[in-house]
Amino acid sequence: MKKFVKVLLIISASLLGLGLLIAATGFAWSYRFAQRYESLEFASMESASTTNQTFEVDAASLERITISLGLSDVRFEKVSDPAKARVETKGFFENELKFSQENGRLTLENRSLKNGFSLFNCGLFRVDWQGRVHLGAEVLDRSVTIYLPECALAELTFEGGVGDISGDLPISADVMRFNCGAGDLSLSNLNAKSLRVSGGVGDVTLENYAV
Repeated sequence: MKKFVKVLLIISASLLGLGLLIAATGFAWSYRFAQRYESLEFASMESASTTNQTFEVDAASLERITISLGLSDVRFEKVSDPAKARVETKGFFENELKFSQENGRLTLENRSLKNGFSLFNCGLFRVDWQGRVHLGAEVLDRSVTIYLPECALAELTFEGGVGDISGDLPISADVMRFNCGAGDLSLSNLNAKSLRVSGGVGDVTLENYAV
């Protein structure tokens, strides 16, 4: 009988601890949401504006490309002049994208993706797991066009969420990875020793794939 009571007490203590943990997490979410709402970071859709941007690419030193965008159509275009290598973006908020090229690696990523997965998503805005509010992602017309000359890379890694990926790849790479969530992937003239393509919803069309 005493053993049975001990087991019940252990179960009760475990459930109480779990309840306290859930309550504390809920309070933290609510508190962060309220802070975000009252701060200037929670801009209204009327005051939020997008901008078109162009980032120059040093094609001569390019060895690796890493792209992580979330929501955007992406297109690859070939340029004959390496000096015209660039990335053009449309429909993103100012400072939302991080562009860098260091030690041979070109990186283009959406800063908001680092804020974690969504606790809930209402289209016009979403709330991540830390209670932070992100606005307007699902209603914007976003696109990224990558202009590159013919060149050989060690690696091309692409992480996408929603959007189509298309174009004629002017580059070859030892390793190419394309991970897409929802959207069509249509690429031609892929030249890679190792190619990995994964996706959720959408058609995949690869033409003239060479090893």
